[in-house]
Amino acid sequence: MVGIFDVAKTVCKMAGWNLSPLELQKIMYILQMFHIGKYESPLFYANFKAWKFGPVEPSLYQKLRRYGSSKVSSLVFVLDDFVDENTAEWKFIQEYTNKLLNKSASWLLNYTHAEIGAWKRIYKEGEEHEDDAISNDDIWDEYQRRAIECGGVPDRSLDKNITKPVRVSRDVKEIPRKMFVEIHRLVERVSRKLFAHYFLDY
Repeated sequence: MVGIFDVAKTVCKMAGWNLSPLELQKIMYILQMFHIGKYESPLFYANFKAWKFGPVEPSLYQKLRRYGSSKVSSLVFVLDDFVDENTAEWKFIQEYTNKLLNKSASWLLNYTHAEIGAWKRIYKEGEEHEDDAISNDDIWDEYQRRAIECGGVPDRSLDKNITKPVRVSRDVKEIPRKMFVEIHRLVERVSRKLFAHYFLDY
């Protein structure tokens, strides 16, 4: 696991320092979701909250708030490091950042506001709910729901032309975590059997 500011600095560099704080927050959340979903561990330590404009990491928000809607400058990360390019984390960041750099701010906002997402299920209006956390388990659940919606390939969700928050059936939204685990185990068992049948028998 790497530092959140190191990841943010790396993402901004990959984007040519052309991201607003809002865009960076959304990309950071999506990176975290895909890393938790694929590897069952966070890419970076974070404490995402369900705020009005989507998932927000408060420490990153405080660091970037001076920029408002302007582009984030490298000066804000002068004391932070870039993620080492020789690591698996850097390769992951590069792969998914490249998938997201052509997305507009509205696309990123709608993606993280999707009804299938953790933010939609947790967010409530009012100052008393500003500390409502989006846990890693919540993020993991969102990844699994997106996997189901995309036929088992969550990356396809990044290819969708989203013009408004994605709606899903009630049944998908209410699938419990335990069922996701059982589905994964079943897929793994079937995959191993197919591999053994088609490759190991010859």
